[in-house]
Amino acid sequence: MGPAGFFGGLAEGIIMDTRRRCRFATLGAAVVAALAVTLGGGTAAVANPALPDGSRTASVHISKHVSPAADLPANGLPQTVTNPAIDGVEFTIRQVVLDNGAPIDLTTQVGWDQAHALNSTPVRAIITNAITHGSYSRVGTTAGGGLLTFADMPLGLFVVEETATPAGVVAADPFLVTLPMTHPIDRDVWMYDVYVYPKNAQVGVSKSVVDADVFHAGQNITWNILADVPVNVNATLDMFRLVDVLDSRLTFVSADVTLDGNAVAPEYFSVTTTGHEVRIDFTAAGLTVLDAAAPAQVGVALVTTVNETVTAAHITNTVSLYPSLRAYTDNNPIISTDPETRFGGVTIHKIAQTDTETGIITSNLPGAVFQVFTSEADALAGTGYLTINGNSTWTTGADGQIAMEGLRYSDFANGAPLTPARTLWLVETQAPAGFELLAEPIPFTVTGPATGQTIEVINVPANAGFELPITGGQGLAIFTVLGLVIIAGAGIYAKKNRTALAD
Repeated sequence: MGPAGFFGGLAEGIIMDTRRRCRFATLGAAVVAALAVTLGGGTAAVANPALPDGSRTASVHISKHVSPAADLPANGLPQTVTNPAIDGVEFTIRQVVLDNGAPIDLTTQVGWDQAHALNSTPVRAIITNAITHGSYSRVGTTAGGGLLTFADMPLGLFVVEETATPAGVVAADPFLVTLPMTHPIDRDVWMYDVYVYPKNAQVGVSKSVVDADVFHAGQNITWNILADVPVNVNATLDMFRLVDVLDSRLTFVSADVTLDGNAVAPEYFSVTTTGHEVRIDFTAAGLTVLDAAAPAQVGVALVTTVNETVTAAHITNTVSLYPSLRAYTDNNPIISTDPETRFGGVTIHKIAQTDTETGIITSNLPGAVFQVFTSEADALAGTGYLTINGNSTWTTGADGQIAMEGLRYSDFANGAPLTPARTLWLVETQAPAGFELLAEPIPFTVTGPATGQTIEVINVPANAGFELPITGGQGLAIFTVLGLVIIAGAGIYAKKNRTALAD
């Protein structure tokens, strides 16, 4: 071997030895680093995903929809819900604390055991406990399609409560949620974003009036109520109450209750009246029936009498629905529409008109008696006249006037304008002294109070104003003179006869 080959082999050996030393050095460094992490001496430790990470925060994503909804898994994962969303629902989320005021630590098994132990405690009691200790809480309202997110939440056990709902929405029951949760599919990791879908029953109540066949005060009017029975997805119905505070001019008569048009047995509901308030409550057995039928509608035919003392009035009437005990305790009823019935009258002004050389003289006529009929046929036959507050006749006073009050409007019926207006008929049944009766009925309508509607009725003098020959003046004098002459002649004749007989 020459010098060149020797030195070439020596150089190659040195290079290979160097590379070998570098690999051993790198491997040694890796082993040392691994040992350092294992022994807890390193700074790049990664949390075990099988254990909760106490350094993290969590989020609760709420999607609010109308119930009933399709059966979806309540597992904390995002879901696709097609039911209409509800905006404007206020939620309050509170962290549950222990009796000592400390929050439950769900990064420890002890904390999970403490949370599980609360299963036997009513949620309302848990809410009270959380409020008492002033624990962590936040408030938010659904918007943009029923959405609300409570982000950057600490880990722990939380109670979520609907603290305000829009009109017609029945508040859902409060619920508990843990942050974090074990992922329902990837069972080896924790889930820090939790999605919940509390569902609300959306209900309403309406009211209408039936008074088309009513002519005057003292008659009965029916108010029809329709109230939705909610579908309670979390629990059974705990209350279904209707409260109707009647106008002081109305008097309660009766209430018939139906469910989807079918009569409800008396044992399923009660009717209580206190002053002007009428309350309809479903019993425990009745609530079970409603729950089974939901979604359904409760109907109530509420019959009232319009007090006979009513003269002119627009009488409205509303009803309040409490579809749950929560709605009642929160004083958050659903209020119905407020239909109305209208009463007024007319003023009859009886007058006489006399033509003179200087013009027409108008004078008031007291003592004219009238009756009111509901049809022209009745007016012509003299049957079917109205009796209001015990009166079937009206007599004009010294001013020639009489107010006929307590008549239902002619142009408004069943809570809406009526076209054409209904006609009433006025008949004079007794004329003032020296005047003729009216020869035919007078049609009229009621569209306001009596003070604003006056019907002038003109009477014609007796015999149309012509004097009969037998009455008054020269004719009577002639007959009187003739009578006296006949009497005098008879006396003279009798005297002569007596004188002749004496001779």
